[in-house]
Amino acid sequence: MLEVRQTQNDDKQLAVDIFEFYSRISGNSALIQKSFEEIEQVVLGGLSFVAFIGEKVVGFVTFRNWPDYVEPMTLIVDLDYRRIGIGGKLLSKMFATFRRDFKEKTITAFPNELSISLILENGLVQQDRDQIPQFLKEVYSDELADPKFDHVLFATSVS
Repeated sequence: MLEVRQTQNDDKQLAVDIFEFYSRISGNSALIQKSFEEIEQVVLGGLSFVAFIGEKVVGFVTFRNWPDYVEPMTLIVDLDYRRIGIGGKLLSKMFATFRRDFKEKTITAFPNELSISLILENGLVQQDRDQIPQFLKEVYSDELADPKFDHVLFATSVS
């Protein structure tokens, strides 16, 4: 049975389990590998949600809490457990937390092609570049200069 929960500041063993999961899933890709310290920081800071089937970690999502906005950062689901709704459940829990705890902040995302539908299903709306708030244009100036980021999504409120 699938269980999804937010990590807590006393989940030190969970940080180890998630790091091992993350390392196994990301393989040798230097582009997505994170250090144990990076994983531990988000796990112990409560800035992540983890999915379990039994005792096994099968998915993980992190977010950052910036001064003006919150942002989903990493979404990974075990290859053997994809296409059964785990990513959607992780994002649903994360966006419920955004709606509850970060009402005054903008929620923003630059999803990859695989996660666009999951992001849209959770209430963010695709915006034209000219509708992006100035502070996000400054934060994401490099990304916005790259034409491949034509799927910029953000929402000033998520209901």
